[in-house]
Amino acid sequence: MRTDPRAACGNEKELLFWAVVHDAIAHPLMALTAYSRLSIRFHDYTSHYAWPRDTRAPIAPVTVHSDRFGELIVTAKPSGVFEVQHGRIAHRFVVRAIDVSDAVEQAEQWFNDLVELIPESAL
Repeated sequence: MRTDPRAACGNEKELLFWAVVHDAIAHPLMALTAYSRLSIRFHDYTSHYAWPRDTRAPIAPVTVHSDRFGELIVTAKPSGVFEVQHGRIAHRFVVRAIDVSDAVEQAEQWFNDLVELIPESAL
């Protein structure tokens, strides 16, 4: 991130020409046209070209059946991080894994450890 405060670390790079067009033309155009639909689209267009971002669609959650814990819902996050939601209680486990099956395996181990720590719970 260099000059686009909204994008945080999502920027892949900054293209100076488009950044100048964005700041020098798009912002004043929005104010002069009372934030017309066309000026907003031009602003978004120049912002996209000035600060390109990774726009890959998120992976849909995967449901995996576990005999002991019910349906585990696995959601992939960026950079190999997976979130596994327990099938029977409101508990989420976030883990770094190679793939969904590895994440489920680590989550089941974690849930087993919880059962050992809290034996009266019917996880």
